[in-house]
Amino acid sequence: MHTIQTRPESMWSVSRQWCSLLLLVAAMLLAARAPILPQWNGGESTDYHAAPPFILCGSAVPGAIHDPLLNVNADGSPRPVARIVSSEPLSHAPGKRITIAIVTFAPGAWSPPHVHGGTVNVWVLKGAIRSQLNYGAMEVFQPGGTFFEPIGGVHSHSGNVSLTDEAQALAIFVHDEGATLTTYLK
Repeated sequence: MHTIQTRPESMWSVSRQWCSLLLLVAAMLLAARAPILPQWNGGESTDYHAAPPFILCGSAVPGAIHDPLLNVNADGSPRPVARIVSSEPLSHAPGKRITIAIVTFAPGAWSPPHVHGGTVNVWVLKGAIRSQLNYGAMEVFQPGGTFFEPIGGVHSHSGNVSLTDEAQALAIFVHDEGATLTTYLK
């Protein structure tokens, strides 16, 4: 008699892969129909009632998606810049949102260690992005490559592999209303 053993962790891995794929497809559909939100233009808006329901990079200024002081590393190299393309409440999960951003890495741009206020699925759109989670192995992701950042994990490094070409990624955050999406640790 043969018995079939299932490994819950492998089932979880397959489920997580399908969930990631579905989120990416949903993000692409939302990004294709969603206009760029002009009131979220780095804090230049004076319409504070139109402020996003989250803070992207540790800025407490209503309407800001980036604190300009956070755009440069200590060595003078640029940091990645995120542009929100959509943010919607999740009707089936009260108090939760899905926020989609295009993250652009200038040549040589990198991000110091940081944490996110929710889970993040990342899909590389162009270029090559080097990523390290929880100070583990460094990995390089090419266009079409994806990685997942669990809540509470430290994204210890992310950066553009190229010193001459831009890289871009689609980042899909699932987070609490009002969450700070990215907090730099250094």
